[in-house]
Amino acid sequence: MHLDDHPGTTGIVDAHPRFLTGPKKTIQFLWTHREEQEQLVAIFLNALLFPRLHSRHKGRDPVTAQVPSEALSELDGWAARKWLSEGQRTGWHYSCDDVVPEFGRSCGTQIKNMDDVVRQLAKEHVAVLNRWQPVALEYRAEPDARIASRISAVRAAR
Repeated sequence: MHLDDHPGTTGIVDAHPRFLTGPKKTIQFLWTHREEQEQLVAIFLNALLFPRLHSRHKGRDPVTAQVPSEALSELDGWAARKWLSEGQRTGWHYSCDDVVPEFGRSCGTQIKNMDDVVRQLAKEHVAVLNRWQPVALEYRAEPDARIASRISAVRAAR
C-alpha cells in the first residue's frame, strides 16, 4: 500500500522504530554479499561480536565474561578479513549499540571453549533470522498483476 500511495519511494523503509542505523548497515552488508556464502557468515559473526568487542557497551554479556577477549578478537578479526577491506576492523561505527535488530545478551549454557562460542553465536543467528526477515522492495511504474489484484481486493473490502 505504501508504494502504491507514495509512488517513487526508494530505499530501506523504516518499518519498525527499533530498526536503527546499525541494523540498516548490516542489511546493506548482507545484501552486497548476498551471493557469497562465506562472506555472509563472516558478516553475521562480526555483527554478533560487534556489541561484545567494539561498541560502548562491550563486555556486558555472558559470552565475553566467560571467554578471553583475545580469543573473541581473533574470531572477529578472522571474520573481518573475509569481507572487509584490508586494515578495516569493523563495518560499523563504535557508537552503534547493536547491529542486529535484537541482540541475545543472555546465554543459557556454560561456555568452556571456542566451540561453545561458535555454537552460541549460531543460536543467535537463528533467533535473528527467525524473528526478522529483511525484505528488498523494488518500485516499478507498473505493479505486478497479482499484487495489483490483491491491492484492489483489499481496497474493495474496506
